[in-house]
Amino acid sequence: MPIDLACKWHTSLGVIQFLVHEYPESLDALDMSQFTPLHVACYGGLRPIQVDILAFLLESQPKAASKQGCSGGTPLATLMYNKDFDGVIPVEAVRLLLETAPLTAFISKQGHCPLDQAMELNRRVPISAQVLWTILDYTPNTTLCDVWSYYPINWECRMQALSY
Repeated sequence: MPIDLACKWHTSLGVIQFLVHEYPESLDALDMSQFTPLHVACYGGLRPIQVDILAFLLESQPKAASKQGCSGGTPLATLMYNKDFDGVIPVEAVRLLLETAPLTAFISKQGHCPLDQAMELNRRVPISAQVLWTILDYTPNTTLCDVWSYYPINWECRMQALSY
């Protein structure tokens, strides 16, 4: 679908709005990875993630925030794994996704919830404290553990230990 390419290349909001107007069914279209256009727009890459495009897609199709791709990842999980081209996860994007679908804070991708992903990502690229606090606002019970019985803080400590 044309909207997938437009989202992938983070084109202007006007282009996305035009495509949704012309092809409204494209909001529900899934690609080979079972990703919606919202998933695709949450990928970083060569251009900055555009929060205004995410906001428009969420407003147009709020259910897309809860959709899981073939690996179990929601758009929030996609955003956490695929930071912006300059290594940034836009806190506004995290907040928008969690406001639209708060339960996605507890949905795992390959056994990790978004907080786990943020802690793991923080090892490689410093992650904004605002992003961590935003996720914590939606996951006040940080004692939840993943499928390997690790708590988010355990992941951080384990990874720090392995790096020595």
